[in-house]
Amino acid sequence: MIDLSRDGSVWVLRLTTGENRFSLDLLAAIEDALDEVAGSDGPCALVTTGDGKFYSNGLDLDWLLTAGEQGAGYMPAVYRLIGRVMSFPAITVAAVNGHAFGAGALLATAHDFAVMRADRGYWCMPEADLGLPLSPQLISVLTAKLPRRTVQEAVLTGRRDRAPDGRRRSGAGGGGEAGCRAGREGPGDARRAQAPAVRRGDQAAARLTDYSIRDLSGTRSGRGSSARGRRTGRGGCRPGSAGTGPAAVAPPSSAGEPGPWCRGPRR
Repeated sequence: MIDLSRDGSVWVLRLTTGENRFSLDLLAAIEDALDEVAGSDGPCALVTTGDGKFYSNGLDLDWLLTAGEQGAGYMPAVYRLIGRVMSFPAITVAAVNGHAFGAGALLATAHDFAVMRADRGYWCMPEADLGLPLSPQLISVLTAKLPRRTVQEAVLTGRRDRAPDGRRRSGAGGGGEAGCRAGREGPGDARRAQAPAVRRGDQAAARLTDYSIRDLSGTRSGRGSSARGRRTGRGGCRPGSAGTGPAAVAPPSSAGEPGPWCRGPRR
């Protein structure tokens, strides 16, 4: 399911379930691995990657659509994981070895840095093609890490980006920009440059809390405690309101049904 290894101060977490969809078992295994890394002594970095053609194909939709009441804790678990990665107390790097779709794309985006193979895989938020709304929590991950124009195009068009496309469109993110400045300016200047981005990322991580599964059909039903860790994330702002901005995706289907789910690329 996962493989966690350490080389000096660098931990490598490899997802090994094929498409690496977020089953409850996989989410729990990743959380346990993050506990181990966070509890280790001394400074460290964490690299996550997949195996074969997939980094992660996102939600385990085949199970979710038939889970009934058993699925009530599923989306809160997804939110907690992504929020935890955003606020993880170590440098995080997503080594995107293949396809990253939907929640898998969001997991990659939640890291401090992401690198992607130029010859394989797409990064994609396909909900617009399928009439599936994105919850404010998930939108906040994108706006925390990517330029607004990039978020708008990704959410409203469902475009599939390869590594060269992402590099061209991403621009300099908040954390990366501040990190580049740190080498040219004094420590005080670097801290001032990072402060707004850290504040926005903290707000985005706090959004990824206990919401019920009805978020997937467009209905929010309360939140729980913050998912913040010992180190705040970077970047971000409040998503657009209903009918405006990047959050204005097609409405959910009737009767509270989640609508036509995206299953991402197949083998």
